Amino acid sequence: MNSVSMLPPPLYSLALTFGCYSVALVLKKKLNRDTFNPVIVAVLLLLVALIAFDISYDQFAEGMDLISTLLGTATVALAVPLYKQLAHIKASLFAIIVSVICAGFVASVASYLFAYYLQISESLQLAIMSKSVTVPVAICIAEKIGEDSALAVFFVFSTGIIGSLIAPSIFRLFNIEDQRAMGLSLGATCHGLGLVRAFQYSVEAGVYSIIGMSLMAIGSGIFLPSIILSYFK
Repeated sequence: MNSVSMLPPPLYSLALTFGCYSVALVLKKKLNRDTFNPVIVAVLLLLVALIAFDISYDQFAEGMDLISTLLGTATVALAVPLYKQLAHIKASLFAIIVSVICAGFVASVASYLFAYYLQISESLQLAIMSKSVTVPVAICIAEKIGEDSALAVFFVFSTGIIGSLIAPSIFRLFNIEDQRAMGLSLGATCHGLGLVRAFQYSVEAGVYSIIGMSLMAIGSGIFLPSIILSYFK
């Protein structure tokens, strides 16, 4: 038993979480690189800390109820910037919907074809098609099509991590500076991690990432299982 895990679970869980994120923020300021994502670095640091202090995930999760509560509050609070941008959103609503539909189609079909031509198993081919939605939606899709939900979760996290890392380079390559386009693309393809990255650009980008993530989750959750079962299985 180490000195850290002897503390009450809420204390060491919160201390490790905020400590790792604080270190990641300091590193980002020191390195000053767009590709440095403090959320991803904090997760990696937290993983190292749990292993180093011999703390199981179950022990760590016991103290995360407070953060889960705060996360729910923060999610509701996202409605405030969304409301402030409501007039602009209404004016661009058609373009937003069309963009998300196209993004969903390309993301699903392109990932399937990529997996198909690599000749990997059918389970992987189907699981990767839901990579651009949030974890709960991906799990529901996997259950509906009869595939392993763990694979779907893996692809979701991989997409969020890789997408949020390479997004700045892609924006520079194609000279994309419109905050709405940047936010919408991050939310529609990289879900939660993309949302975090978008808010690092600006509140406007963050608002549009919320819209992109929400519309992608709704559309994929409703239509993707039927499409997969009808045409790919």
